[in-house]
Amino acid sequence: MPELAPTELSGAGLARAAALLCEVFPAAPPVTPDYLRWAYAENPMGPAVAFDAREAGELVAHLAGRALVAVLEGREQRGLLVHHAATRASQRGKGLFGALVEAIAEAGCARGCDFLIAVANAQSAPLFVARHAFQALGPLDVWLGLGLPPAPVAGARSGFEPLWSEAALAWRLARPGSDYRVRRTGELAQVVAPAGRLGAWVELGWLPARTLPPSLRALGPGPKLGASIGLGARRRARAWPALPVPRRARPSPLELVYRDLRGRERLDRSSCAFRALDFDAW
Repeated sequence: MPELAPTELSGAGLARAAALLCEVFPAAPPVTPDYLRWAYAENPMGPAVAFDAREAGELVAHLAGRALVAVLEGREQRGLLVHHAATRASQRGKGLFGALVEAIAEAGCARGCDFLIAVANAQSAPLFVARHAFQALGPLDVWLGLGLPPAPVAGARSGFEPLWSEAALAWRLARPGSDYRVRRTGELAQVVAPAGRLGAWVELGWLPARTLPPSLRALGPGPKLGASIGLGARRRARAWPALPVPRRARPSPLELVYRDLRGRERLDRSSCAFRALDFDAW
């Protein structure tokens, strides 16, 4: 059985993790050591909790938990966004994913974290729920429409909502390789990212304009297609001509799963807010 050890969050450790992620996900945009250094070591909310599985000194599996802060049942709490699950094909079926998840959970508890959350794919979502005490909150809502989504209707969420300080937001929007643009409308600004093949732009979120880094480029003439991905974004009726994207038409179901590390009550999906800003697909 391969041995588990914390990932070295600089130098050779990040290079090995990046190489494994590129090997396991060859169709995805390449993962670089610079990106992992940003994601794991430079986050102002805290360093990542990351673990490797090694066999004969060779990296064969990897998993990380990115630090984040959220309002959870009305209180500010700290947690980990579990991501970057990668296991070499020859090592699958040996329980490495489960061992890494539990290592992340144990280290999170030791750090004082209250929860784990993940945006899982079709393979990992059932494992998170059936074997590792995660709650299935269901797939993120995905909408595609003409033009960009309008600002959502304001409303407090009592269950779960990530929080972004100005320092954390500046870090998030400095993601290596990103092409974020901003559309300012008075005191609010909409941050978007190119979404790929259809020429659509996906909304990361609406944010107070004063909190955004001045380096963000303004969005040019309005795009023809816009996408909204997440939970809890209520739009005014008929404000945006858009249709939901069915699960079968998505590259990934984007299943949101949650684990309370303190043994409290389960979350209610209808009281949760979660945006593309809150995970790192873009």
